[in-house]
Amino acid sequence: MGFRFQRRLTLFPGVRLNFSRHGISTSIGPRGASITLGQHGATMNLGIPGTGMSYRQRLGGGGEGQPGAPQTELAEAPPSTAVESAPVSEVTSEGLESLKQLIQEALAERESLRRDIPQAREALAVAEGRLRRAQNWFFGLFIGKQLPQRQEAVDAKAAELETQEARLTGAVIDLEFNLDPPTVAAFTALTEAFEHLAGCQVIWDVTSERHEDTRVTRSSASRTVSRTPVRFDVAEDTVLQSDAKVLRLRNANGADLSVYPGFMMLVSKDDIALVELRDIELGYSQVRFTETDTIPSDATVVGQTWAKCNKDGSPDRRFANNYSISVASYGQLSLRSPSGMKEEYQVSNAEKAARFAETFSDYKRSLRELSARGPAASAEAPKALESKALGSKEPEAPSHQWKSLPFLRASDAASAGHALRLMEQFIALVKADVDGFSGVNHSLADVERFTVTLASVPGEVKAFLDRTPGAAPVASKVVQSVVDMVREPVAQVLKSIEGLEPAVAAKPEARSALRAAQAAEQALRV
Repeated sequence: MGFRFQRRLTLFPGVRLNFSRHGISTSIGPRGASITLGQHGATMNLGIPGTGMSYRQRLGGGGEGQPGAPQTELAEAPPSTAVESAPVSEVTSEGLESLKQLIQEALAERESLRRDIPQAREALAVAEGRLRRAQNWFFGLFIGKQLPQRQEAVDAKAAELETQEARLTGAVIDLEFNLDPPTVAAFTALTEAFEHLAGCQVIWDVTSERHEDTRVTRSSASRTVSRTPVRFDVAEDTVLQSDAKVLRLRNANGADLSVYPGFMMLVSKDDIALVELRDIELGYSQVRFTETDTIPSDATVVGQTWAKCNKDGSPDRRFANNYSISVASYGQLSLRSPSGMKEEYQVSNAEKAARFAETFSDYKRSLRELSARGPAASAEAPKALESKALGSKEPEAPSHQWKSLPFLRASDAASAGHALRLMEQFIALVKADVDGFSGVNHSLADVERFTVTLASVPGEVKAFLDRTPGAAPVASKVVQSVVDMVREPVAQVLKSIEGLEPAVAAKPEARSALRAAQAAEQALRV
C-alpha cells in the first residue's frame, strides 16, 4: 500500500490543488474519499481525515477495463490474416479438370431435375383430378366423351414424371478406385483414424490469426486466433458413388472438404474443386492454447498463466484483479496445396489429431508407391518389345533393387515425432538393403552403383527432414546418425575393392568402382 504525506491548497469546498514534485493536480470530493485528475490520469484517494495519510489507486487506463493497470501508449491493433483457401475456381489440380467438369454437368442435371420433378408431379395431379371428374357419374353426363383424352393425358404426365425420376437416379458418377491391397488397407486405417478424430468433443475451424506484441498486451499468447466450432463426419455422396467412405471436414469460412481415396473435393455454394491427395500437405503440431472458454473434457490442461503476465510467466502485479487462465494442449491440423488450398483446424484431443495426420501421410505414401509401380510396369513392356524388334541388347538391369530409398522419397511426415518413427522404419530398410546386397555376388558395376546410392542416403534423409514441419531442431543429429551408419559399409566396400588381385584391379570397371568408393568415403567424412 502506498502511504504518503501531501501538501494541499483548498480553492473551495470539495476542490483542492495538490503540489508534488511530479506537478500539480486537482482533487474533487470530500476529504478521505476523493478523485484526483492529473497528468497521469484519474486516481481515487482513500485516507484518514486529519492525519495527512492516504491510499491511492489509479482508475482506468489499465487495459481491458481493469482497475489499477498502468498507463500504456495506445497502439493500433495488428491486422488479422484470414486463414482460408484461394477461390474454389482456382484450386483444382491440373489432372482433375475433366472429372470436375463431369461432376459439374451431373450437378447441373440434378439441379434442373429437382426443379422440374415437383412441377411434373403437380401437372400429373391436375391431370388425375380431371380424369376423376370425368369418371364421376354426374359430371360424366356432360364430359364423358373427354374420358379417353383425359386418360391419355394422365398416362403421358406419368410417363414424363417417371422419365425425369429415372434421369435423376442416373445422374451420378460411379467412381472406381483401382487400389491394391496395401493401399486399401492404408485408406481403411485413415478412415478409422478420421472416425476417432470426428468423435472429439470440439473441433474448431481457425478462420483468422493475428500475431501479438506480448510487451504491449502483457499476455503470454503471442498469437490470437478467431475460430468457429465445426463438425467432421463420414458421409455418402449422392453424385459421386463408390464403395469407399467419404470423410467430410466442415468449413466455417469457405468450402467444405470431402476426402475420397484419390482426391479431396472442395464444395462451396457456387463451385467445386478437386485436389489430388498426393499434392496436399497435412501438417500437425501440438499447441499450448490459453483457453478463456470452457476446456473440453477430452483436452489436457498443461499449465496456468495469467491475464496479464511478465516475460517469465509470473503475474504482472501492476494489474489489479489479475486472474489465472488455464493452458490447454490442443492438436492443430493445417492443410496446404500448391494450387492454393489453405485451411487450419484445432482439435480438443491432440492424440487423435496426431494419429489422423500420420495415417494421412502414410496413405499418401501408399498412393505414391502405387503410382510408381503402375507406370513403371506399363513402360517396361514397350521398351522390351522395341529392343527385341531391333535385335539390340537390353541394358543390364541393376542386380539389387532398393526398398529403403523409394520408401523415404514417397513419405511425408506430419510432425517431427512422426518423422522419427518413419526414420526407424527407413533405417531398418537400409540395413535390410545392405544385408541383401552383401549376401550375393555382384559385378563391379553393381558395386559402384550400390556405393554411390549408399553414399546418397544422408542427403535423402536431409531432404526428407527439410520438408517435415518442426523437424529442424533434430535434423542435424539424425543426419549425422545416418552418416555414421552408412560409413561402415562404404568402408567395407572400399577395402574389398582395394584388396582385388592386380589383374582385376587394373580393369576400367575396377578403377571406376574404386574412385566411386573413395569419393563416397570422403563425402561421408565431411
